[in-house]
Amino acid sequence: MVLSAFIGIRKQGLQQEKIKVTPVQVVITGIIMAALFALTVRTIVHLVLGK
Repeated sequence: MVLSAFIGIRKQGLQQEKIKVTPVQVVITGIIMAALFALTVRTIVHLVLGK
């Protein structure tokens, strides 16, 4: 649920109401996904520039 919300594809429905998410899970997932995004962008830039 947190990952889908991070990329903006979260669906509204009955299934989402059954899932319990704590704030700690949201924060940890957000930090990990932001780090992965930054590393991905850095890697792409590194490959394109050839350095």
